[in-house]
Amino acid sequence: MGFIGSMTEYFFPGFISSSSYLDIIEKKDNRSRVYDSYFILSNREDPIAINTALTDIKSDDDYLWLNASLYLGRVRRIEAIPYLIKALRHTAWRSVDERVEMLNDLTGMRFTNNFTQWKAWWIQEDPEFEINWDSSLGHNPKIENDIEPVN
Repeated sequence: MGFIGSMTEYFFPGFISSSSYLDIIEKKDNRSRVYDSYFILSNREDPIAINTALTDIKSDDDYLWLNASLYLGRVRRIEAIPYLIKALRHTAWRSVDERVEMLNDLTGMRFTNNFTQWKAWWIQEDPEFEINWDSSLGHNPKIENDIEPVN
């Protein structure tokens, strides 16, 4: 995929098939290409990679689970909710607003980007669900006390 594939998708959306992106995701030969493929399928809102993403959200790769959860959120899968909450603490800052918007849409709740409130809500909703809220958050994760709600 790389630069040429990205430019092709930008100038000729849909020219490269969704199944080609799914193949990249499933092979996992190049992490960057996998992340890009999830991004493109997210923009297309194409459900083709749901089964793979449901496995990838449990990965300990900082950006694989994040991209898989963003993809699942975009295709409106509720399985993404706890991972999108966890993603509020992730190093990747560019998609924080998108994560909050997805959480709002999927849950009907409005806690802005307040990780602590989202986490408490989720634990109340599904106390049996197990997730490590502190693992695989990138090189400089936000700590709970540093996250302030956006007004």
